[in-house]
Amino acid sequence: MYFVITGSVASGKTTLAQEVKKKFPFQKFLVVNDKDFSKENNIAILNEETKDYEIDTSLLSKKCLDLLKKKKNIIFEGHLFCEVSKLFLKKMDFVFLLLSSEKSLRDRMAERNYPVLKIEENILCHKTNYFQEKLNSKKIDYVPIEVSKDLKLNLKKINKYLKL
Repeated sequence: MYFVITGSVASGKTTLAQEVKKKFPFQKFLVVNDKDFSKENNIAILNEETKDYEIDTSLLSKKCLDLLKKKKNIIFEGHLFCEVSKLFLKKMDFVFLLLSSEKSLRDRMAERNYPVLKIEENILCHKTNYFQEKLNSKKIDYVPIEVSKDLKLNLKKINKYLKL
């Protein structure tokens, strides 16, 4: 099984992916985070000015497609997975888009000490439905998941589709 968990920064993608892996150990899921995977595969370049990584999503797509040939049961998680190639996304059993309230996103980014400019940039993506628009433009079917603070409930929502 292959699936993507994407959505706004601080929407709970990593937490939910790790929870799926933990709760269903018999599946032996590999969790692939977009930024970590890109750094490991030398496709992430640190921008010294912004102190953030720039990642070529076409190279990310290619590396992830290569990984599909080698491994089964992969959870791809990260906000960049809405920007990867249509070819890659079409190979997924599910694409989950986590949706959260603006207040929740602001609070979580503030807790993580995000700079104000970065928070506003991410909130703009949230307000303009950036992730939905990216997936819709590629004609990718996705499952919207309204996340809450209750991790068990979020897991239940996703497992309704996974049926693990």
